[in-house]
Amino acid sequence: MTDNFQLLSDNARVWIYASSDSISPNQAAAIQLKLDTFTSSWTSHQNQLLASAQLLHNHFVVFMVDESEHEISGCGIDKSVGVVRELVEMTGIDFFNRLSIYLYVNGSFEKTSKQGIVEKLNQGLIDENTLYFDNLVSDKKSFLQSWLKPIRESWFFPLLLSNQQS
Repeated sequence: MTDNFQLLSDNARVWIYASSDSISPNQAAAIQLKLDTFTSSWTSHQNQLLASAQLLHNHFVVFMVDESEHEISGCGIDKSVGVVRELVEMTGIDFFNRLSIYLYVNGSFEKTSKQGIVEKLNQGLIDENTLYFDNLVSDKKSFLQSWLKPIRESWFFPLLLSNQQS
């Protein structure tokens, strides 16, 4: 994350937006510039937020806000959503598909669905130890410790097992 990332408490709130496609180096530079510009002036109820935003792995836009000084309001969160909408317009890449699941397999990223995971499990291409990105982490500590974790620890793994057996 940016320099501010180190200043944020472990309780800093996190929002993650995953891209529908890999982001080119030129797009990445433009996205990071937009994120840096936004976070340097991000406010909630006219209070400057202690915040950070970063494009990670050319797939994930991650926002963090430390609420120890100023809480973020719904309007403040809406401002970050507006920036993501601008990224969609700027790049043509969708950052709002929450149904995709991102795996980390053999050193590369794979975007799939729950059904795709079931198929890969059935084919033996992945197993319960395959890593996935848990884009539902809600704070910095969880982000650092368990953003990338085995699918057996996911909220959806029990559902996959029941689908696999049917």
